[in-house]
Amino acid sequence: MAFFGLTEFQRKTQYLFERTFNLKFIRPFMQYNSTRAAGVDIDNDTILRIEELNDLDMQLYDYAKDLFQQRYQYKRQLERMEERIKNREERRLHRSNESPREETEEQGRLPTEDYMSQIIEKW
Repeated sequence: MAFFGLTEFQRKTQYLFERTFNLKFIRPFMQYNSTRAAGVDIDNDTILRIEELNDLDMQLYDYAKDLFQQRYQYKRQLERMEERIKNREERRLHRSNESPREETEEQGRLPTEDYMSQIIEKW
C-alpha cells in the first residue's frame, strides 16, 4: 500500500503509519503548528495571486487531504470493529466456560427428602 502523511496531521499520520506497516513508534509525534512563515502578513491580492499560480498544487493537496482522512477513518472503523469482535468472542468464551459448571451442578442435584417421600407415598 502506498503511504503518505501530512505534517499538519502528525498524530494521525503516526497512527496510520503504525497500522499500515505494523510498527510501533517509541514515542508519539509532537504536533507543532507554528512556523516562521505563519508570522508574516501578506495582503489579500498577493494571497489570491499565489493561489492562482498554485491552483493545481492546491487541488492535489485537497485530494491528498481528503484521501488521508478517508484512510484514517477506515483504519479507525476497522480497529473498532476488530475490538467489538474480540470482545464478543471473549464474552462467548466466558459464557461457554461458565455453562458446563452450571450443567454439572444441575446434573449433580438430588431430589429433596420431601419430594422423595411424596413419590414413595404415591406408589
